[in-house]
Amino acid sequence: MLKLAFKNLWARRRVNGWLFVELIAVTFVGWLLIDPVAVEIWDSTRPVGYDSGSLVVINVAPMPSTSGEYRQEMADSASMMESYRRIIGIVASRPDIESVAAVPDGLYPEASDTYLQSLASPHDTLLVSLGCFYQGTPFFSTYGIRPLPSSPAAAELESASYSYGDDFIVTESVAERLYPGENAAGKVLLYDDGWTPRIVGVVTDVKLKSHIPDPSLAFIVQRREDEWNSCFAVVARVRPGVEPSDVASDLEWMATVAHGNLYAEKIQTYSDLIYSRLVQSGKVSSRNIGISLVVFFLACLMLGVFGTFWLQTGRRSFEAGVMKAFGARPSYIVLSMVLEGVVMALITWAVGCTIYLQYAMKEGLADKMRNTFGMMPNDWASDFSTHFTVISAILLALVLIVVVAGIYIPARGISRVNPVDAIRNE
Repeated sequence: MLKLAFKNLWARRRVNGWLFVELIAVTFVGWLLIDPVAVEIWDSTRPVGYDSGSLVVINVAPMPSTSGEYRQEMADSASMMESYRRIIGIVASRPDIESVAAVPDGLYPEASDTYLQSLASPHDTLLVSLGCFYQGTPFFSTYGIRPLPSSPAAAELESASYSYGDDFIVTESVAERLYPGENAAGKVLLYDDGWTPRIVGVVTDVKLKSHIPDPSLAFIVQRREDEWNSCFAVVARVRPGVEPSDVASDLEWMATVAHGNLYAEKIQTYSDLIYSRLVQSGKVSSRNIGISLVVFFLACLMLGVFGTFWLQTGRRSFEAGVMKAFGARPSYIVLSMVLEGVVMALITWAVGCTIYLQYAMKEGLADKMRNTFGMMPNDWASDFSTHFTVISAILLALVLIVVVAGIYIPARGISRVNPVDAIRNE
């Protein structure tokens, strides 16, 4: 039957010529539209690496000097830091709060700023994003960031005595890149100028920003006595059974989160913070536009390719009548026509993907969510061959579904035609 399918395709090459061109074009355009959307959707499903669903974040800011509650005698750095610590205590005293972490502004997950640091080992050099926490506060426990079994436990990492700027807690991907196959905890980083910082712990992969899948992250400790830095934040984990949105929407309680010249400028759930960052980065609009284009493409594919195959198959009633006159069963007629369509779809899909491969090898596959530093997670989206195979398979499935459906439905009708009527009508 396969041989017959090839013979029929060759015999109908003039009729099928435009169908071949149309399917090749559909495959190429499908790649352009589906590839970036598939990667963006995949990247949006990557876990952030911590329990964001149980967290609220309180942005702490200084009162304006024109405020009636502003106190000039508490405007120095030491007083500001003392007020900040008092606010942390106020948040921690709320009954439905389980733990509280103090985080310097711009150096915690989803913060607006990004700070970079180069880490070097005998095996590799890697540029990482920096996160920061205050020594002696339950940072990792509050966020739910888990140390690896080979690393010190979270409580030990939080309470240990660190050398500021010299000790790093890195993510699993960073540790594997710098010291592949080794336990990186306790390893010394190497620099030409004699600086020898060390890795004191390794935690599971964490994304500093939800819209960037790069797991290249290192945490450093901030000393308690460091000067006030104009705007800090407090991250709190709610107790099990408590909705973070209930805490974030409690305006009466929010008014009490203040001390000296500091007050709670804004309280929001971490889920809302992540979403707002996605909106600001343009990833939400980009993904929505991409999905809309894919839906439009699929509608055109259905109406165009599906309709074309439907009409072409419906015109083959004479051929079906002749086959039936020679004893062919309806199921055989349907199967032979569907098989022709499958062969055509496979050939055009292979040609279309080959054409796109030339473009992909020059321009690269979808990189809508990619950043210019660090590294990418090791999965299908970052591996060229696997990435190309996955998207090609998705396109093949779509093309086959449309082609088979466009042939099968009318083929069932003409396979039941009376041979005499089919020949007479022709």
